[in-house]
Amino acid sequence: MRRLDIRIPSYTVLTPLPGTELYEEMKEKLIATECRLFDFLHAVIPTRLPLDEFYGELASLWAKTYHFGQLTRSGLGHYARYLFASPSNFLHMLKLYQAVRRLFDKKSYLLDYY
Repeated sequence: MRRLDIRIPSYTVLTPLPGTELYEEMKEKLIATECRLFDFLHAVIPTRLPLDEFYGELASLWAKTYHFGQLTRSGLGHYARYLFASPSNFLHMLKLYQAVRRLFDKKSYLLDYY
């Protein structure tokens, strides 16, 4: 990502969506069927690595790409006026902060399966 100068990369997990050919091919192999896990961040089909390792690698990839303290500082600096314009904005950004923070923690992915 750095070599290609991609400023805001994003990573997704292959997710076969209902109604697609891939879903029809994979529906017998699904390891999860809850709609909330079809979010491109959770594996719903088997992975080559055990899930614990898979999410360890995914979390590591996010962490290597974005230093969380740096991401937070730049985000808060950029959105400071928005944050304090109203209490609802602050709560919105707090929820966003918590969601982004989960990307760096393999346990947060695994907990979603239970």
